[in-house]
Amino acid sequence: AFLELYLCLLSAYLAVDRAEERILFVRATRWIFCLVLFYAGLQKFVHGYYFHGQYLAFSVWIESFRPVLAALVPASEFARIVGLGVEVGAGPYLVDSRPLLIASNLVWIAEIIIPFGLLARPTRALAVVASLALVAAIEAGARELFFGMLYANLALLFTTSDWHQRFRPVFALALAALLLSRLGILPEATFF
Repeated sequence: AFLELYLCLLSAYLAVDRAEERILFVRATRWIFCLVLFYAGLQKFVHGYYFHGQYLAFSVWIESFRPVLAALVPASEFARIVGLGVEVGAGPYLVDSRPLLIASNLVWIAEIIIPFGLLARPTRALAVVASLALVAAIEAGARELFFGMLYANLALLFTTSDWHQRFRPVFALALAALLLSRLGILPEATFF
């Protein structure tokens, strides 16, 4: 929500119909994206709940995360985590599953490294692809579709061609499907 607010304020402050201010808007938006992405990874590093998979293990209590996490953890370990409950004092939410530990640590590492790749012209294309892959992986469980589309659009600001124009029908179709789902015309979809 704060990221959206910052971008709206930036849009209100700058006249993007003027070329100079549009360039300033794109540069400022790119920097905001890099800072937010880096800060997200830094927070995960500082708090340490991703090192041993604790956050993802606890996330089994978020319904949309269950299928994703079940694929990364053996059935017996998944049952043990679910059996811990969410009451105060439950836990510890530690896991031995190598795939979950790798995924958990790749999240914070990628969030710290990708912004540097986006800022350096030689690594920019790879960093855009990595950031889109990261958001796709996160959205598989989080299902924060609006944030995912915002994140993808911000990453696409680092491309040399107008990928926003190419992806506009995809984003419009996704938003239309969500609206039709909310209206009961399409089956219910879980998203935040």
